[in-house]
Amino acid sequence: GSMGQIFRAMLLGPVMGGGKKAIALSAVPSGEDLTAVAGMIEAGEVCPVIDATYPLAEIAAAMRYLEKEHPRGKVILTL
Repeated sequence: GSMGQIFRAMLLGPVMGGGKKAIALSAVPSGEDLTAVAGMIEAGEVCPVIDATYPLAEIAAAMRYLEKEHPRGKVILTL
């Protein structure tokens, strides 16, 4: 979600109930980390989940899908 959504969840979550906690996480990738991830991708240990593919001309439809349909994977724009 957006930073606003994240902050609202963190601030209002305990008040609204539900028993769930939210934390903010920020990471700075290092060359070593990126090399490790590249190795996992090459070994087939990491596989992206693609939910939908749209041509660039249909970017508005892709954005509507992202906002309303709650995709379970990445939404890809093709050139």
